[in-house]
Amino acid sequence: MKTLYLHIGTPKTGTTAIQAFLEKNSDLLRQCGYNYPLMSLPWSDVPSRRNGHFFIMKKDSTQELTAIWHEHIAYGLSMLHREFELYDNVILSDEDLWNSIWYDPASFLQVLPEDAGAHNYRVQIIVYLRRQDLFLTSLWNQKVKKGKTSEPLPLFVKHHMEEKPLYTDYDQTLTRLADIFGADALIVRRYETASWVNQSICDDFLTAVGLDCSLPFVSSKETPANLSLSESAAEIQRIVNSADFLSPEEKQRFAKIRNELPQSVSPQSKALNFPERHLSVKEADSVLAHFKEGNNHVAQVWFSDGKPLFSESITAPAIRQRLSSEELSDDIIYFFLSVTHDLYMQNQELSHWARPFMHITRILRHPLAAIRHLL
Repeated sequence: MKTLYLHIGTPKTGTTAIQAFLEKNSDLLRQCGYNYPLMSLPWSDVPSRRNGHFFIMKKDSTQELTAIWHEHIAYGLSMLHREFELYDNVILSDEDLWNSIWYDPASFLQVLPEDAGAHNYRVQIIVYLRRQDLFLTSLWNQKVKKGKTSEPLPLFVKHHMEEKPLYTDYDQTLTRLADIFGADALIVRRYETASWVNQSICDDFLTAVGLDCSLPFVSSKETPANLSLSESAAEIQRIVNSADFLSPEEKQRFAKIRNELPQSVSPQSKALNFPERHLSVKEADSVLAHFKEGNNHVAQVWFSDGKPLFSESITAPAIRQRLSSEELSDDIIYFFLSVTHDLYMQNQELSHWARPFMHITRILRHPLAAIRHLL
């Protein structure tokens, strides 16, 4: 039977790296009977490698957006059916599919089982689970990077757990998926380096879909990743995001300057390999205590290896030494010096181009004086 492997995240579990890896190795995948088709959706700026995005309808969509979503679904499913005419296995991926399970009333949960039955293919859902405190930290970092939050990390985590509790409740979400697709349709993996095949997220994914990772796939080390900001860079961007007097375009200008700078000029930050901002041990413990019962159940049902769901220590390497206020200040001052220098250079360039026009302006203002000068 034909098989659709649907990679649904969770967010912040290497999905960008996996998608780029699959795209780069598309020729070898096809030779093995698998395809990872790129899909550029009409009316959407989502990268074509996020080829499962057509399943998602945004929360509180208008009637017009709902109509567009139905066109996306029809377009995406027709593409999937064409792929199955050529390949036995098709891989689709989009990290937002995990979140859509709860906020999307017409998500893939409704569409996919019906279509799979009608067109005689089976669905295998692949999901990676990341320890909740680390997931929320990485999510905060990404939101800061994109200019979507100015909240300090602890406050962001608190609000996220209050407003979107099901996103990080792995037990309830997996149970919902199993009720619809069946438990045997779920391939659940840990997002922990020690648990991956060859300690590689891409090798682990290949194994999950039934491929031999010893084949000559392009090394995952060559694959670009959606890198997080260092502690210093995140704090600088968070401050920029909090400036209400700046427009989104102006904030992006600051972000562009920040991206062109080193992650930090602090010797301590360099020595720690530019650490990301993390919750304190006490804060991380509080988050994990909230999910303890559900995580234990996930470990028993989906892994059955006698190990806890997440084996990494909460103290190391995830919780690292924080930079001091003085070291953070060094980076902040360096950033705003760079901004000032950038503005100065732009002003110099504008002045250079403006000089001829200033001369013409003086002539127009005092034409008689200009004529006398020529005589």
